[in-house]
Amino acid sequence: MSVAERLAEFAAQPVRLRDDVTQMAKQIISNAMALALASWQSEPAAIAYELVESFRTPEQSTVWGRNVRVGVGWAALLNGIAVHFEDYDDTHMRTLLHPGPVIVPAAIAMMEYCNASSSALLEGVAFGTEIAMRIGNGISPAHYERGWHVTSTMGRIGASIAAARVAGLPAERIGNALAIAALETGGVTAVLGTMTKPFHPGKAAFDGIEAVLLAQRGIAGAPRAIEGEFGLAALTSDHVDVETILDGLGERWELLTNSFKPYACGLVSHPIIDAAIELRKRIVPEEIVRIDVTAHPLVLDLMGKTDPQTGLESKFSAYHCAAIGLLYGAGGPQQFSDVCARDARVCELRGKVAFELTGDVAVGAARMRVHDRNGRSEDVEIRHATGSIENPMSTTQLEAKARGLLGDRFGDLQALLAGYGLTS
Repeated sequence: MSVAERLAEFAAQPVRLRDDVTQMAKQIISNAMALALASWQSEPAAIAYELVESFRTPEQSTVWGRNVRVGVGWAALLNGIAVHFEDYDDTHMRTLLHPGPVIVPAAIAMMEYCNASSSALLEGVAFGTEIAMRIGNGISPAHYERGWHVTSTMGRIGASIAAARVAGLPAERIGNALAIAALETGGVTAVLGTMTKPFHPGKAAFDGIEAVLLAQRGIAGAPRAIEGEFGLAALTSDHVDVETILDGLGERWELLTNSFKPYACGLVSHPIIDAAIELRKRIVPEEIVRIDVTAHPLVLDLMGKTDPQTGLESKFSAYHCAAIGLLYGAGGPQQFSDVCARDARVCELRGKVAFELTGDVAVGAARMRVHDRNGRSEDVEIRHATGSIENPMSTTQLEAKARGLLGDRFGDLQALLAGYGLTS
């Protein structure tokens, strides 16, 4: 059997999800919805909505925050854009996949389209996330190193699985949906720091829905879409490790290694913000003359913008992350706004940051030393960033994050979750 066929059989099986898997699926959904409700008026979401509205699509699935319905695929696209706008979503550290902004919008749009149950929704999110992560594991790290945006490429596959499971497709048609989505893959990391980036998960969610609707109507995909000679792996990676993709399938759940962001920026910078927040307690930011950071080389590969001029650019600046942690002791959306990116105090402190890159430091770790004008220095080492698998955000912290995003609109999130048969 091909990889797609094996994964499709897994995704089609009747099964009662384990409690920890169900809890993770609920957290992924709740986190994604909170982000969407906080960002539905953002510029890219508003522009995309105006375009979709002009198409006058059928009223099939809900656009969160707008209380309107559009075509099922278009709802997935619009909600995906909103979820990903702040770059504050969940992350699978091994592949750098963000499951929530792709898989949740696709699963819920299909749930409404098919009038499916809340249990089908949770199963769809769980299976879609699991399979996206597993295929990502099998073609990493070369896939990302070539410049592919994993949230767009693997997310597209996860969206197709999630929507197919929600729609109740049999294994053969789930395999076809996976294959169709895999061979429509697209999205490159050149978009990092631009308005196009949140479009990627939205379009991937749309394509996942499209793949399911085509498979449902009998379109067959290439059986060896993943591992074939000209399949996804051969064209977007140096190899495919089938054993890694299939190892422990159904017994060990990779989605349990998913993590949630405490800061609204690229994940690899989170230990830097943690370090800066800690050092802020020991030294006066205005007296700092130099900030030395030791980190993994991937940090500047992904977040090397030295002088960001917009909020979107600042989300991909490790220099900015060090500065805002020291100045504000926080890393929420306000610290990654256009105003903050151009703030004179932030710009001055960014210019005092110097990096030493070494593979001896893990991707999720960092060391920081700050020096002040009196010759005093303070240092800290962060081995596991807040939100990592080793130092996860608690349910209380996730709720506080949602409340911080939504303020007095937190009740809107609770109502939305209740409407889908879920609890916050």
